[in-house]
Amino acid sequence: MPGEARDAEVINLLFTAAMTGHQVWTSLHANNALAIFDRLKDQGVDEFKLTDPELITGLVAQRLVRKLCAQCSITLTEYIASGGEISDTDRKIISGHETSVRFPNPRAKKCCRDGYNGRTILAEVIEPDSKLLRLVAEGKREDAQHYWLTSLHGMALKEHAWLKIISGEICVMDAVNKISGIDNITEERKKYLFSRDNEI
Repeated sequence: MPGEARDAEVINLLFTAAMTGHQVWTSLHANNALAIFDRLKDQGVDEFKLTDPELITGLVAQRLVRKLCAQCSITLTEYIASGGEISDTDRKIISGHETSVRFPNPRAKKCCRDGYNGRTILAEVIEPDSKLLRLVAEGKREDAQHYWLTSLHGMALKEHAWLKIISGEICVMDAVNKISGIDNITEERKKYLFSRDNEI
């Protein structure tokens, strides 16, 4: 596994290795998993390479978010009683799950630091097929996103964040500071994500 793919020269070497049948893993800074294609295009990667499902077999975007302490995190009611405030946006995000969301305890004990204990990952993973790669190559970004979320059963970063918020693993305010658009997830999509998460 080479390090970060920082420039066109390194990226070209990575694709050359992948074209000889080697499995290649690397990292690249991008806003989300589909944006990886934009970064590769900016670095001059040929379109035929970007549309080959044998060369691009997986794309992952991730963010680290502070994880609430499981021992001392507090409920929404306790958080408000302690003087905590919650925005309308945050209320919209947690609507229907007010009893399961958690917040950092301002009076954290020896079990943690400031109501948090470590970090957890928010991720989106794409295993592209020929159709997804073709949509991306044709510049049909919204179609590619829709196809990935529906036909390939994908989960966007904001959706993974929402599931961790309503399960009480992370605080809604921390998630909103790291990931945009959490408040734009439709109710229909939330129902699907919630039922899917409970099946796993």
